[in-house]
Amino acid sequence: MTAPYVIFNVFTKKHSNLLKIYAECNYVQKTTDLFEIKNEIVNVETFASDCKDKLEIRITFNDKEGHAVWVEQHQLSYNTYLEQWNEHCQANQVRWDQYTSDDCYISDFQGVTPYTVKTLIDWKLTAVEKQAFIDHIAPIGSYAGYQGYGKFERGGNLNGARYLKERHGNIRRFGKSTKAHNKDNYPAYILTYHFDHIIEVLQFHLSDLYLRLRKLCYDVEAVAEQYISSCNYAIVIAGHKQLGESLTLHSHMLDDDDRYTFTIAVRLSTDDDKAAVFQAYPPYPDNDPMLPYYFIAPQKYPDALANHIKDSAPVSIPLITDTAILAFNASYVAHTVMWTDDIYLFFVYDHVTFKEGVLEQMKQNCEHQYFLDHGPDKCVLYQGM
Repeated sequence: MTAPYVIFNVFTKKHSNLLKIYAECNYVQKTTDLFEIKNEIVNVETFASDCKDKLEIRITFNDKEGHAVWVEQHQLSYNTYLEQWNEHCQANQVRWDQYTSDDCYISDFQGVTPYTVKTLIDWKLTAVEKQAFIDHIAPIGSYAGYQGYGKFERGGNLNGARYLKERHGNIRRFGKSTKAHNKDNYPAYILTYHFDHIIEVLQFHLSDLYLRLRKLCYDVEAVAEQYISSCNYAIVIAGHKQLGESLTLHSHMLDDDDRYTFTIAVRLSTDDDKAAVFQAYPPYPDNDPMLPYYFIAPQKYPDALANHIKDSAPVSIPLITDTAILAFNASYVAHTVMWTDDIYLFFVYDHVTFKEGVLEQMKQNCEHQYFLDHGPDKCVLYQGM
């Protein structure tokens, strides 16, 4: 599925009311039907900063080809519009910048995202970019234990890279619950960086990749906001076979309520014939005394998970699509991912609050549901895109 194509018209003039200046252009006001929402145009949004000195007019097309068709169909009137509005901007000393989706532009204004999970990404890593990710991004995702007094000790290998996920929208992060905190079940020694910070090492020698990854972080958050309103915390997991055969098997109960983990998986390369495989084991029983402590089990109780899975087989879900949604109760379901020669990113929102009706709709639309016999709050949902 092709991605939407967005044109961002950005106008700036300090200490000025740009809404007033825009309204004073008579020709523009007479041609509002030029940008009517129909056929190729799917949305038109106008934003202004609080003090009105920045104005953005955002026009979303079905795709890049649709934009080209629209321009061709309206060439004469569109050229006249551009000429008249440009003269008006010059006369009023207004700066006019235009960006498109190809520029990986990130707007100051949130508005309505044109993206869905299915259209999040329409690119893949080149060989050079993939190696740069393996060499420069993945290694920083291993955790370091803080020893105090400014000293750090390199921690164990999680067989996957782990980063914090910066907040870019309205999905609030609350942290673990007070009661869960008192159980001393959070691996506070796992210190890591924000993914948005880490990718900055690419911004000079691979600036295009940096911009695409940066924009992906914003777009994922905007899409996730269609599903959830809050979470305890959010992270990014990166995986590739050079980090290990599979992500360390784990689960995490950091909340007193049985709430789902919501994950958007993104495949950044397609060099391997085999897809990475998400695996999930049957849920723990409610009376399992280790429930709050499985998150720290790989380091402190290494036999606990092994004992839980020794007599059970996991469900295996090949992640063959560019993007996918996984939703499951990570408090009760031990899970891992078997890596390949492709790079995957998992944008993980833990202990989420779904928006009204969303979870029910996901259960109706998902391709697979597992562990239904364990109750509606412990099932695993998967929807490939």
